[in-house]
Amino acid sequence: MKILPSESLIAFNQRIENSMRSEIRSAVQQGNAHSRRQYMMEKADRDKRREENVHKKQEDSVKPDLNSSGSKIAEKATTSKLLRPTQKQRKTEFETITSQGPKRLNDIVTAPPDLSTLTKGKGLKSEAGIGVGLFGKKDIIPPEQRRMMEIEREKAVKRYRELKEKREQNKATSRTKRLTA
Repeated sequence: MKILPSESLIAFNQRIENSMRSEIRSAVQQGNAHSRRQYMMEKADRDKRREENVHKKQEDSVKPDLNSSGSKIAEKATTSKLLRPTQKQRKTEFETITSQGPKRLNDIVTAPPDLSTLTKGKGLKSEAGIGVGLFGKKDIIPPEQRRMMEIEREKAVKRYRELKEKREQNKATSRTKRLTA
């Protein structure tokens, strides 16, 4: 096949795919049929070998045995020896899961975690009056630095509140402008 005059590459590719589609489909079907035949032959061989092994085990398990009185008794084959390898008792999923992994997946969080266990029996100050943090350590920040930090914190809060007020005022003025316009 050759590209026709004034035919675009896209149209040429589509024409080739359409003309070869039936050949490709038949080749895929033949390949699938061949693989199915191979699988069935292998499965038949495995089943045949498995049957032979089961018969050998049954013959080995039924042997004459002498009991205490001296008479011969045929030993009965147990059901576990007659089971095929695919019929053996398998472990279930709950037997393989360890308790080290997460218990539940995809839980939805509705609230932050409660840290009451960390602070149980401890406050910001203990009964003796010594400064104790949340995790039981002594506050190491000197008083002068603590005062400076409190002042900076108050300044930041004040700036935030002013900014919030300005935003509210801007919203209010923009609303009034829209209503008057």
